[in-house]
Amino acid sequence: MPLRPLATGDEISFPEPTGAPPLALKYHSETLESKHVETDPATGETRIIISGTTPLTEDLTHGLTTGSKIEEIWSIRDGDPASARVDITWDRSLGRGDWQTRSRVLTSLWGDAEDFHIVQRIQAWEARGWSLTAITRILCAGCKPLTIR
Repeated sequence: MPLRPLATGDEISFPEPTGAPPLALKYHSETLESKHVETDPATGETRIIISGTTPLTEDLTHGLTTGSKIEEIWSIRDGDPASARVDITWDRSLGRGDWQTRSRVLTSLWGDAEDFHIVQRIQAWEARGWSLTAITRILCAGCKPLTIR
């Protein structure tokens, strides 16, 4: 195996990195985040509600505006593991000038004694009048848990 002499200092040097200039952005709202837990003493259900927004942001270079909002609701009833459920709603917006679009994805996941259920609804709108809705339902009948070794 060839040998070479040990280095006594830096063998090579690189110039300082340069970054791209910051984007020219204008924020039309603030970022909001929240998380809280609530328990219903009558039903024994505990819910964790997590929500957040990405501010409505305009790219001043080309005028595109974007924004989003998400909410997750995790719930379970005391003593009933099969009642565990999560419902997630995610809204997004995108537009420029008079052209505006938005979408919403609603996802629910839960299980019962035999099956896992996933339902997802996707909705989209465009300001000039069209809309679209698609629903996907997945039932994992008799799914066996994965064993990871």
